[in-house]
Amino acid sequence: MKRLPQELYPPIGDLGYVRVAAAVPTVHVGDVKKNVYEHELLTVEAARQGVKVICFPEKSLTGYTIMDDVLKPRMQRDAIIGLNEFCRRLKELDLSIIALVGLPLRFGPDLYNVAAVICNGEVIAFIAKTYLPNNGEFQECRWYKSAFNLPLGATVKFNGKDVPLGNDILIDCPESNLIFSAEICQDLWVNVTPGQLATASGAQIIFNLSASNDTATKADWRRGLVTSKMGDCYCGYVYVSCGQTESSSSVAFGGHCLVSQCGNLIAERKPFTKKGQANFELLVTDIDLMRIDNDRVRDGSYGQSTLYVRSIKTYRTITASIGDAGKFNDLRRQINPMPFVPQDPALLTQRCLEILDISVAGLVKRLQSVEAITGKREVTHGLSGGRDSILALLKIVMAFRELEWDLKGITVFTMPGFGTSVATLKVSRDLPEALGVTLKEVSIVKYADDILDGVGHERPCQNPKCLKCQNIQARLRTNILMTEGFDVGTGNMSEAYHGYSTYGADQLSMYNANAGDPKTLVNFLIKTIADSKIFGEVVSNILYGALELVISAELIRLNADGSVAQITEQEIGPYNLLDYIMSDDLRNMFPPTKIFFLACRAYDGVIEPMEILKWLESSYKRFYGNQFKRDAVANGVKTGSVSVDPRGDMRRPSDMLIPTSILEELANIRTLLNNNLHNEGGIH
Repeated sequence: MKRLPQELYPPIGDLGYVRVAAAVPTVHVGDVKKNVYEHELLTVEAARQGVKVICFPEKSLTGYTIMDDVLKPRMQRDAIIGLNEFCRRLKELDLSIIALVGLPLRFGPDLYNVAAVICNGEVIAFIAKTYLPNNGEFQECRWYKSAFNLPLGATVKFNGKDVPLGNDILIDCPESNLIFSAEICQDLWVNVTPGQLATASGAQIIFNLSASNDTATKADWRRGLVTSKMGDCYCGYVYVSCGQTESSSSVAFGGHCLVSQCGNLIAERKPFTKKGQANFELLVTDIDLMRIDNDRVRDGSYGQSTLYVRSIKTYRTITASIGDAGKFNDLRRQINPMPFVPQDPALLTQRCLEILDISVAGLVKRLQSVEAITGKREVTHGLSGGRDSILALLKIVMAFRELEWDLKGITVFTMPGFGTSVATLKVSRDLPEALGVTLKEVSIVKYADDILDGVGHERPCQNPKCLKCQNIQARLRTNILMTEGFDVGTGNMSEAYHGYSTYGADQLSMYNANAGDPKTLVNFLIKTIADSKIFGEVVSNILYGALELVISAELIRLNADGSVAQITEQEIGPYNLLDYIMSDDLRNMFPPTKIFFLACRAYDGVIEPMEILKWLESSYKRFYGNQFKRDAVANGVKTGSVSVDPRGDMRRPSDMLIPTSILEELANIRTLLNNNLHNEGGIH
């Protein structure tokens, strides 16, 4: 299996990523000098790994648990001296990295709990904590004042410079296309967080310097806050809590670190990670700024909400120069090769059940409308024995059950044609009988031949892949179904996206039960129903057997040995890859180059790079060439985050050609691969 060499992958910055780190240093409570040393070690290591922003916990320079010692001038002075020393060391090391460290800071007669933002050995901002917990084990009002107490536009003298101080600060790193801000611990646990306000003013990532102690179930609470609360901000969120070397006089700290992006947890250092385990001190990952920006553009209401925030709060923007996002190309992200299929089995089952509920609810409503208009409780359905028609039939039966209608009102037609196999014909006969619905079998071979004769088409046709021979079968089936009654169709979202359907045939019905289902999820939806045994053991066994059959439209005449001659995934590509491409293009709006290189990572060692490019090129051609089919599809409900419904998610001209920029990107990728293939050793 040929693989894409690591050196051919572009830098992560070129793909829209920025590398960040959550750092859990060994803390020497009250000993700033030792803490500076620990900070330096981790910052140097993070820079070596290509990190552009590293975040330490709350009051990391002094230790969070110094308690009343923070009131002593000596401790306050030590913190400033330590901050100066840390800056001096970073400047000497010439590290192209931003560090966020926590410390207490005097402003006038008051103390503030702040995050110092250090760039190129200079403190460029102090971001102050806004909300001070003062209940249970926390007594921060005993020591600190809230950022609300600061005057507008406050600055503090540090090394002879006026450094901005407040909760109204954004850090802009133009070479890395990054804008970020920070909040501190309790700021996340309130109803309207400083981070939420900062994202509405342009911040793409929020860093949280925290000192959250661990109690039973609290880790789950944090995960929920970081993902759900910050999910609607379409941002990255880096949460860093102090670790086990803090004082344990009254509470224990586990060093929980979380990184989320647009509501999804992408990296975690679990509480009480032990030495020698992964992410013991540094949790390093890459946040996709392109995805963040694209999501914000997609959601028009996000831009509307920012107008209100900007009308009530003004931010100061500090420019930080740390160079581009780096030349590192070792992406620190897990790429799910099946984005529509949850990797956790329990979550997958839950997702499938939810989608089935949505689909069946939509179908129930439509059947009630049909009954109100026609007075009939009847539908027709074409069952080929393939996955899509099976899934649609199962949904119809579930809808009839919910409505408490007679299942005999479901008339299933199996219509064997030129390429119908023995195996699928058996499924299309056995399944309706086991479900208790009405079955009619109508061979379309003679009808198809008669029509082909009528238009003067040669018979027998010498072209085994003749489109006329294929299309007449598909359209005949639809004709029969619609003649008999209200036809519930079968086409899935992947077929609609790629235009892999016959116009006026499987592309058309009176209602589409599978309109929102990606092909990769169809198997799991059927398996979930089979596993549930809701239709009994016999039906489940038929479903398990059907899932073993090859995916085929069965429109081409069988091979001499009776085997299927038409394999869908050989014609248009493997559906796993096609759905991956569809997700990155439709959902994430990534350009071809990014889709290609991420697909190479997702399918490394599974699909060769040239094959990935071949099907990516084919996918664009099919997508742009088939909008006219999508414009004329039947109604059907959306079940996931995106759809190809022309009345819903997708509005585009049907005569639009592939943009030149896409063709150029694809050509550049092909040139890169061809040049590498001609080098000694080739793609490995």
